[in-house]
Amino acid sequence: MSFSLSLLFYPYLLFIAVWVILSLVGFYHLLRFGIKGLGTLLLAVVYLAGALGLLQLSYDYLVAIPWETRVSILSPSVTMPSFEIPKY
Repeated sequence: MSFSLSLLFYPYLLFIAVWVILSLVGFYHLLRFGIKGLGTLLLAVVYLAGALGLLQLSYDYLVAIPWETRVSILSPSVTMPSFEIPKY
């Protein structure tokens, strides 16, 4: 049985989409209901900078992966080496 490595990329994209949506909702609520001073605004900027940094780091790692590679699992082409127990 084999599958394309890009099949593993789709759950990651789904996770990122949900994360972005929840981050936007949280960021909206922080700005709409939480601005009481400079600290809240600073926290929002730090959160956005951290999130964008993580997305950039993730992109840098993922762009180097050859996604068209096929992965084989439970394939009969992989054989175990023969092993004999020595007799004394």
